[in-house]
Amino acid sequence: MTPKEFTDNYRIAFGAEAPLPIAFWYADEPVAATPKTTHCFFREVIPAVRAGHPASLNADNINCGGGRFYTGFGPLQPSTPAFVSLTEKYKATPEMVLDHIERIGVPVATKKWLNLVRIDRIGNLDALESWNGIEGVIFFATPDILSGLAAWAWFDNNDEGAVTTRFGSGCSTVITDPARDVPQMPSVLSISQIGPA
Repeated sequence: MTPKEFTDNYRIAFGAEAPLPIAFWYADEPVAATPKTTHCFFREVIPAVRAGHPASLNADNINCGGGRFYTGFGPLQPSTPAFVSLTEKYKATPEMVLDHIERIGVPVATKKWLNLVRIDRIGNLDALESWNGIEGVIFFATPDILSGLAAWAWFDNNDEGAVTTRFGSGCSTVITDPARDVPQMPSVLSISQIGPA
């Protein structure tokens, strides 16, 4: 199924007004000039991509240390475990944060750019008429869309891990998990929550 066919089926299943998902992949070339973020790239870049404007991220334009780390473009900052535990209150202790990070195994990016494009715009890019090379797809789902996506994931798949929910920050669960899991489980629906930006 091509990205165009998927987009058509998605709109048939969920309606013409359903927010279209974003595909992302690592590449040696950017698809768009993207200014440096001042904070979280989900808050600053994703709204433009959702509106149809491609974006390309790398170590130089992701200002958030966590975002740089979880996209594979930089090392874990020494202050991150304390920030995640004591400020964001995601985990009880900084040591638990470190243990969690070790368990998930964040892959190091082997290409220079993380490209993000709304799926109906993939065909506008030279070399992306298919899903080849796509690391993951970010859906913005209502409960009905989420239910439908889970049904699609299980339709021809009996693996109990076909639909998963993992703990982590937005960039960890949305970028790291699919990028790490795609080679082993190419049709997994990984559910995470990104709050309104």
